[in-house]
Amino acid sequence: MKLRAYPRYRDSGIGWLGEIPEHWGVYRLKFCGSVYSGSDTKDDDGRYPLYGANGVIGRTANPSFNRPIVLIGRVGSSGAINFAQGVFGVSDNCLVIANSKKTDTRFLFYACTIIDFATDVTLNAQPLITATNVGNKAVPVPTLGEQRAIAAFLDRETARIDELIEKKARQIELLQEK
Repeated sequence: MKLRAYPRYRDSGIGWLGEIPEHWGVYRLKFCGSVYSGSDTKDDDGRYPLYGANGVIGRTANPSFNRPIVLIGRVGSSGAINFAQGVFGVSDNCLVIANSKKTDTRFLFYACTIIDFATDVTLNAQPLITATNVGNKAVPVPTLGEQRAIAAFLDRETARIDELIEKKARQIELLQEK
């Protein structure tokens, strides 16, 4: 699919990103939303998912979230990016990015997937990334309407790719049976 170019571009000031459309902003994540550690605890009898550094790690009885958020692994799988929605909890192994009114949560998720958080992970016995390091990472920020359009496009295309992968995996499975 060929997309139309914007009329004018400018340097983003982010080396790996290069030029961005002239009207886009570049903000640190801490200005796109609050960045802080999760604090929910595991409860085997809980009925809500509990997210850790690399996805769902168990259940919790007292979830602290009921809105979409971006999660970044803080301890262990430091820098792993997840998107959570519904009613759920977040352990202290994760950093939460709760977006502001000027950013779309799905767009923020996709923007985070292109950031190399590995450069900020401490090389201690237990790899760790801090909210300060995450909050200081810069991302391009288009208008809210463009954010929503970009996120919808990426959701649609990702779903299409996932479906193709699933079909190919099924074909391989059938070939192996044969």
